[in-house]
Amino acid sequence: MTTPLATETRLLLENIVTTSPNGQVQLHDDVFPVHLADGATLYRVMFSTVLQFNDVLDAGKLQNAFSRLLDIGHWRKLGGRLKMKENGDLEVHVPTRFTAERPAMLYAYENFESNIAEHPLAPELPQSADTLSIDSVEEVQHFIRGPTFPTTFNEMIDQGAPQLLVKITAFFDATLLAITAPHVTWDGFGFSSFLQALQLILAGREDEVPPMLGSRHDMLVEMASRYSDNKVDKEAPQGEQQQQSMPQEPRSYNSLCSKSPLARSLSRRVG
Repeated sequence: MTTPLATETRLLLENIVTTSPNGQVQLHDDVFPVHLADGATLYRVMFSTVLQFNDVLDAGKLQNAFSRLLDIGHWRKLGGRLKMKENGDLEVHVPTRFTAERPAMLYAYENFESNIAEHPLAPELPQSADTLSIDSVEEVQHFIRGPTFPTTFNEMIDQGAPQLLVKITAFFDATLLAITAPHVTWDGFGFSSFLQALQLILAGREDEVPPMLGSRHDMLVEMASRYSDNKVDKEAPQGEQQQQSMPQEPRSYNSLCSKSPLARSLSRRVG
């Protein structure tokens, strides 16, 4: 005899679990949307950044900081996999729990028993300067790509790989930290916010990591809907009216990074 409680329990389980081909039961992914502007075709490219630190960093501590940040609140969206829907739109599938089989990021580590200046590609790495350096990725791809990393946006989709690809290259006197993600994932401002949050984790100030905004709701659409002919929506709460009537000018990537101990060591960015 099947009781109502048993029936409800069975239906609940059917809604939250699925069976893989090998018979193992897996939880469904948490699905996040990719908003209209973020999913544009022109953003479906890979975006790589190389940070050069003229010091030896603790690679294990860095890896743990990445993993921890990607497991906090809606920052978990960055650990998800981009999936193509039947209509061509994108969405992000985040495992309910990150595992060795389905990690939050792909990670690679390489160590050279030499100083960085002795590496054959050293001439391709510009010296630290007051201006941002934007160069060809192909010249330094060895420092960017791990053996299992997808090299194109389509490969990432086809392989079901996570969005973040992180490679650390260690020398006697320097460390290179390469972070690759689709442009769908973030722009310069978003990447800057990610670096700031990562810095807080490394500094042991996890409680100060801000929440990720707009992970499920398109904030640009919501903001636009409150404006009509450049006038403030009269029905919005007073505090929100004040914010709307006095929009804050976003700080530039350089001004954000110049105040960051992590980013002050930045000597290279590859776009």
